[in-house]
Amino acid sequence: MLSVSLMAHLLSDFNFGLVQINYSIAAIALWIGDLGSINTMIIENSIGNFPKVREIWFNRLIRVSGGALILGGAGYLFGLRHFNFLLFFACILDLNSDSLMGLRQIIFKQRSAFIFQTGKKLIQLFGLTLIYLTKVNLSSQLVSIIIGLPAVVAIFLDFTVIGKPSSKPSFKVSVDSIKIWGQSGGTLLAGLDLWIIGSFKEFGWVLYLTFARRISNSLGIFGATISVETLNDVGENGLSSKTIRPRIFNGFFLTLFISVFLSLVMTFVLAPLTGRPSSVAAILVVSSILCSIPLGILTASINSIFIGMKFYKYVSMSTYLSTFVYLFWLSIMPHVIGIAWTIGLGSAINLGLELLLQVIFFQRIRVNGAKS
Repeated sequence: MLSVSLMAHLLSDFNFGLVQINYSIAAIALWIGDLGSINTMIIENSIGNFPKVREIWFNRLIRVSGGALILGGAGYLFGLRHFNFLLFFACILDLNSDSLMGLRQIIFKQRSAFIFQTGKKLIQLFGLTLIYLTKVNLSSQLVSIIIGLPAVVAIFLDFTVIGKPSSKPSFKVSVDSIKIWGQSGGTLLAGLDLWIIGSFKEFGWVLYLTFARRISNSLGIFGATISVETLNDVGENGLSSKTIRPRIFNGFFLTLFISVFLSLVMTFVLAPLTGRPSSVAAILVVSSILCSIPLGILTASINSIFIGMKFYKYVSMSTYLSTFVYLFWLSIMPHVIGIAWTIGLGSAINLGLELLLQVIFFQRIRVNGAKS
């Protein structure tokens, strides 16, 4: 969060938006290269098959790296709007490290997982702080170096713990991995909202949406942990585990309390964080997004249950449909109700629709279970 705040102070609205838009494109590229590997590794680890985890991790790293080069080259050659190849590649390295956080918490010692993730963030923060204090002009090349190099170090540290696989690299992917991969794309595609907002040349709103999302992601650590532990529980014990429901609801109410508190104090902290005068509209939009965080915790946890039960189609249907409605909303409604109202209501519409579909699918599972 501090690193994003420093970027906001050092970069113009356009350049800040450029960085965040490349992050959103990189997230989609990472998803394409991942092919459901992370959730598959969690499931394999839950049944004690660590050699398989090591093999999948190594193969995933090769796929992500190769996919990033191919997709990044295509984006550069075809002149994708707001695309920067070097920045894109640094973003995908950073996101790759962040995406492994939940896996580290299960495979590594808790202390090691914390040091790996926090250490990377602290190095990035140190680089940005040095730029800020020395008044050096922060270019996209410097941003790429600051966020990319620590991520490379994190990859090598992961490798020292996980180790080299005994078999040769393979690009074969199991059917279950493909199913897991397919269902996870809906949530990531929602990141195209920054690109859509940027296409309206509303880079100031890209900045505010980014800050709301970063705060959400900080609280989302609870959600990532809950989702991973829930998936692990379902893989080991099915829905009979007595810890699933209390864990989900405790996480929901904890984040509800924190998000409401943060929304109330946003009037005082938004301007210092962004380095811009904060309007009433900006404060209300950011606050509305923060208040939807508990819904995100709930939907992510339910998706983990669906994945553990191998109901991949229900995850796909709920996430993709809600995401497409959300992106369509962002594409059309700024012309009707304005950009502020569009963004403010968008998050609630996205998560609310996803939760509604999940409830419908759970009811369907119960009915089919009763019949059988």
